[in-house]
Amino acid sequence: DGQWGSAAVHLAVSLVYLALFLAIWAWGIKRRVRGSSGSARKKDAGRASDVELIPPPVNVGPATPMTAAAGQQLRYYFFRAPKATQAVLLSVVMGAVVGHTTASDSIVGAGALFLLVALVQVTFNVFAFEDTGARWLLQMGAPWRSILSGKLLAAMVILVPALAVFLVVEAIIGDAWSQLVPALLLGLAMAFVGAGMGAMTSVFAPSNLVEPAGGKGRVLVATLIAMVVLGGFVGAGALVWVAVEDSIGQLGSALVIIAAAALVGWLLVRWAGSRLASDPGRLVEALGV
Repeated sequence: DGQWGSAAVHLAVSLVYLALFLAIWAWGIKRRVRGSSGSARKKDAGRASDVELIPPPVNVGPATPMTAAAGQQLRYYFFRAPKATQAVLLSVVMGAVVGHTTASDSIVGAGALFLLVALVQVTFNVFAFEDTGARWLLQMGAPWRSILSGKLLAAMVILVPALAVFLVVEAIIGDAWSQLVPALLLGLAMAFVGAGMGAMTSVFAPSNLVEPAGGKGRVLVATLIAMVVLGGFVGAGALVWVAVEDSIGQLGSALVIIAAAALVGWLLVRWAGSRLASDPGRLVEALGV
């Protein structure tokens, strides 16, 4: 049908994504095995000590408990927990694979699928690698609302730039530059709601991935419900966009959607944070520490 060239490009990109996925998976396993040695632990500790306590771009404002929690979470992701590093990188690459192969004709749809996959691993269980640190925070009387918000901020620091890079690549491949701005704006709105849903699942169905303590059925159900609700928000947002675009234009529609998504995300994070602050011992118990 004359689309062999385009099909070949999409296939090549998919193979690159899959090769990257397998490379990260293998690297993660090797790093986790190597991490059991004292020299490897010292090397990782040295690398982490070279990084600012609150790294960019989280440190652009004043130091607060929220930015400190964000900095700690970024350290988990990239220095202190090989399993966390592997999980984050694989979720981003898998999101790219699913988005590229499933919605190759629309980078708006591809971006939505990318986030749907990546959000689950990065935001739906932000205390996954806290392990015994959660008990220490409990004993210290930590500000749990700020800690939850900081961990979600760290996730956004990773996901939003990753989404932007993915969408630019998709726009180049498909010559879909006209869709790039709407895709970025809708993706940002989806990230806001996804952060709110992640706060809810992280508080109401946490799971320890360092030392698994059971409760996998509860976590799976909560994750599936959150994904369905998130998908419902995305569908509703798309319908609103179509309904109001003719009257207020594309930019106006995007601003309405982003404002609504930010409000929903903020309310969900606030609700989850209040629940966590009222009974942080429940989180510690669920993590098995």
